[in-house]
Amino acid sequence: MSNAALISFGLTRDVPFAAERVWKVMGDFSRLPEWFPGIAEFSSEGNHPGAVRTIVIPPFPPVKHRLTIQDDAAMFTEYRVVDGPGLSEATGFVVTIRVVPRGESACHVDWQARLAQRPALVPEGAEAAFALRTEQNYVRALDYFCALLGKGAEQEAG
Repeated sequence: MSNAALISFGLTRDVPFAAERVWKVMGDFSRLPEWFPGIAEFSSEGNHPGAVRTIVIPPFPPVKHRLTIQDDAAMFTEYRVVDGPGLSEATGFVVTIRVVPRGESACHVDWQARLAQRPALVPEGAEAAFALRTEQNYVRALDYFCALLGKGAEQEAG
């Protein structure tokens, strides 16, 4: 399998919140349902490399992610989609999130995804539409997350 991405997409955005505040929630593999809307079912083995989480966003079947890198000091995480509709380890679906401080009360969020192979359920020639649709979901999730932070709704870690 080639290391080159067949499909890639993502978003980068400056947000008006301290990096530590954003990372505390967005960088925690097991806190996804708190900031990614539409998740109906969720389970997670934790926030350490090797942990697997399962999400269900209706009407789709479960999707499993495996955390591969968790670097809290660098505010960087990477996970792979290992199972889901038309997806497997072979698809090479890798997602990264990096939060970069921009002063005391702002940061830069860089959320990227790449796939080495076209998912089985994506028709040939529809890769760009798949990327756009998934990227739009990322934009909606980050918008929702920022609205929650703006309202002070994030939970403090125990």
